[in-house]
Amino acid sequence: MSFGDRLFKLRKARGLTLRELAERVGMDHSLLSKIEHDLRPDPEADLLFSILDALNEVKTIPPNEMQELLSEAQRLTPDRLERLRQSKTLRTFMRMKPK
Repeated sequence: MSFGDRLFKLRKARGLTLRELAERVGMDHSLLSKIEHDLRPDPEADLLFSILDALNEVKTIPPNEMQELLSEAQRLTPDRLERLRQSKTLRTFMRMKPK
């Protein structure tokens, strides 16, 4: 399953339309649609976390689903993911402790 497929599934599970999620994130709905349909590269970390924050506000994302989504995010290389482990947002989602 691709990043876009997982994002679509999370959005639908929270009962949000494409426009509603885009509005919560502060982005154009057409860009979000392209991301969900894998027509654009996966979002950069800042936008990714804005999307995850918006989804999580509606209904908590289970850690296993979060891990699956992040593992599909191509722009989150192992080096970048390691740097993000220090992020409060990521630790909250993943229930990780800083190293």
